Amino acid sequence: IEVVQINGGVTVNRRVGMASATATTIAQKAGGVVTLLPSPAILEHASTRRAIEADRMVAPILDRARAASALVFSAGPVTPASVLVTSGYLAPARMRELAEKGAVGDVVGRFVDSDGHIVDHELDERTLGLTLDDLRRSDAAIAVISGAAKRAVALAVVANNYCSVLVTDEATATYLLEEKNR
Repeated sequence: IEVVQINGGVTVNRRVGMASATATTIAQKAGGVVTLLPSPAILEHASTRRAIEADRMVAPILDRARAASALVFSAGPVTPASVLVTSGYLAPARMRELAEKGAVGDVVGRFVDSDGHIVDHELDERTLGLTLDDLRRSDAAIAVISGAAKRAVALAVVANNYCSVLVTDEATATYLLEEKNR
């Protein structure tokens, strides 16, 4: 197995459990290899993100990620407990702004509303990694989302075909089924 990181994850602090650590753990447990994406998740300028994604060392990693037989990703809530806040990418005040714009959560770092639309295009332009369309085009996009705080973003992910498989808890699954029947 080859595990390829699909979005940036180098952080500005020493928080453990980031995307690179997760990718490495999956590869080790499967007896495979890992290819990490050597970049932050969110850059200061869109031009920097474009330059990094075009770099001869980074572009092939993203191409391999897009060509993967399966993509595994998660989504996060729009709260101060978000990994994007605790990692130093966004301030709690920025999360409040995103919530006011209608964000229900982030999908690989891209903030979406309940209809699955990007809520802040400027922020999205600075976010490095696969896009929501890349997830949608994948033959097997596996979302791992659980917990009450993530139910709204789980609904947006499922309703907008960002995943073909959802791994979740029973309460979230029940919530999604109830919402589907409304």
